[in-house]
Amino acid sequence: MSSGPFLKIAYFNLWRRKSRTILVIIMIGFGLASMIFSQGLYDGMMVQMIQDQIRTGTGELTIYKKGYEESKLLSNYIEDIAAVEDVLKGKDDISHFVSRVKCDGVVSSARYSQGATIIGIDPAREKHFINYKDPVVKGAFRVDGENNQGMIGEKLAEKLKVGIGKKIVIQGQALNKEIVATAIRVIGILKTNNPQIDTSGVLLDKKQVQQLFQVNGVTEFNILLKPDTDLKAQKARLIEEIEAKKGLNIEIFTWRELYPIVLIWDQVMNYFVYISYGIVFLVVALGIFFILFISIMERVKEFGILLAVGTPFSSICKIVFYESFIMGMLGYCFGAFFGWLSLYVFSRFGLDLSYFSSGLTDVGMAAVMYPVVEGGYFVLGLIAVGASSGMAAFIPLWRLKRLKAVEAIRFI
Repeated sequence: MSSGPFLKIAYFNLWRRKSRTILVIIMIGFGLASMIFSQGLYDGMMVQMIQDQIRTGTGELTIYKKGYEESKLLSNYIEDIAAVEDVLKGKDDISHFVSRVKCDGVVSSARYSQGATIIGIDPAREKHFINYKDPVVKGAFRVDGENNQGMIGEKLAEKLKVGIGKKIVIQGQALNKEIVATAIRVIGILKTNNPQIDTSGVLLDKKQVQQLFQVNGVTEFNILLKPDTDLKAQKARLIEEIEAKKGLNIEIFTWRELYPIVLIWDQVMNYFVYISYGIVFLVVALGIFFILFISIMERVKEFGILLAVGTPFSSICKIVFYESFIMGMLGYCFGAFFGWLSLYVFSRFGLDLSYFSSGLTDVGMAAVMYPVVEGGYFVLGLIAVGASSGMAAFIPLWRLKRLKAVEAIRFI
C-alpha cells in the first residue's frame, strides 16, 4: 500500500488537537531559529575578529629576522629592505604588503603614563591594512614626522585623557642603549578592534621612528595574499626565495601560528554550537514524545479496533512516524525561515552591541557584529530535527505494541 493514505491520516490526526500541535511546532521553530541565528552570529564574529587581527596586525604572512618573534628585541631588525621587497613584488599570489618598525616604549601625558607599542608606518601603504575600514574615531588617518604628529588608540587616549591637538611624550631605548624621547601631537584617534593598537598603540611616521631609535631597517613585513592562495605553500616558497638572497636571515609565520588563541576560541565556539544543537535535539525529541504519547493514549481504543480488524501493526507505526515527522518538519520550516530572516537582516544592518563595547574591544571583537549565512546551518538543523522526530516515536509505539487488541479496545 502506498504512503499517501497514511500521510493523509497522520496529517489530519495532528489537527484533532490544534493548540497542542501548534505549540510543539512553535517550540521546535523557536529553538531551531535561535540556534541558526546563534551559529551565524558566532561565525560572523570569528570572521570579523580574524579579519581585524590580520589587517591591523600581522597580515596573513609575517616576515621577521630570525629571533625577533621570540625576543622582540629591536636589534633583530631586517636591514636589507629592498631585497625582501624585490621578492614580494615579483609574487603574483601577493595582493598587498607593508613594512613596519615596531618597538616597546612608554607614553605619557600630563595626567597618566603607561607602556606603549610604538609603530612606525607609511600611511599610504596602510590602505589595505590598519586603514582598511576607516578606523578613525576623531581626526584623520595621518602621521607627519617633520611636525611630530601621530595617532593613538581610542582606549589609550581615554587613559591619557588627551584629544585631538594635545601633546603626548613617548620614550624608549634606542639601539645604542640610550633613552630617547620626543613630544608628539595627536592628530588621529583610532578604533581598530585590535587590542594592541587600541589600548597601547602609538602610530608614527616610519622614518621618524627609524631616526629616533636609530634603526636602519624594519622589524617586520606584513603580507596579504590573494583569495584561495595556499597559505603554507606560499610561506614555503617565500622562505626559499628570500633565503636564497645572500645575507638574509629571516623567518616567516602565518597568522595561525601567531594567533593560536583565536583558533582555540574558534574550536570552543564550534563545540558550544554542537552542544547547543544537542540541547535543541533533546528538547525537540521530548516535546514530540510527550505530544505523541498523549495522542496515542487518547487513541488506544482506535488502534485496538484497527488491530482487531486485521490492520498490520506496521501500518499503525507508519501513521505515528508520519505524525512525528510532519510535526518536526513543520517546526523545521518555521524555524529555518525565521532563522534565515534574522541572519539576513542582521548581516545587512549589523547587531549593535555598543553597550558591551568596552569588554568586547578588550578581546578584539567589534561592537557591531555581522552574522554570516551558511547552508550548513540548515542542513545540520534538518538532521537534528529529523533524527529527534524519528526517535521520539519509538517509546509511544513500544508502549502500544505491548497491548493486545482486546486490551486496547477496553483501555481506559
